[in-house]
Amino acid sequence: MVVFDARINSSYGQSYPNAASFVAPLATFGTSGTFGVGLSSGSVVKGAGSSGVIGVATLSADWTAGSSVRVVTNGEMPRVGAVAGVADGGPVYAQSDGTLTATASGNTRVGWRNGTSLMVNV
Repeated sequence: MVVFDARINSSYGQSYPNAASFVAPLATFGTSGTFGVGLSSGSVVKGAGSSGVIGVATLSADWTAGSSVRVVTNGEMPRVGAVAGVADGGPVYAQSDGTLTATASGNTRVGWRNGTSLMVNV
């Protein structure tokens, strides 16, 4: 059963929720931040999971397994802040462990930086 959590929309700016994101239950997780995420057995996991990196989500350490998580596939995530090595306007990639990076080789492009926002397009 997916449990609704009102916090799932708090970190997202402009997107079309029916076409640019989806909600899925969270697998066990314990780190806060913004990460590239995938799916494993239908649950959101930090990193590639079994699906590969398919979106970006802001996760909170106080969420528990089964909490609803909105995964953005196309839209703006404001207040993400700096991504190490990525200049404003530069591309952002997700490593298989979910870490956002400037390194393209072997990683999945998830969008680009626009000031403190992450413009997601996976």
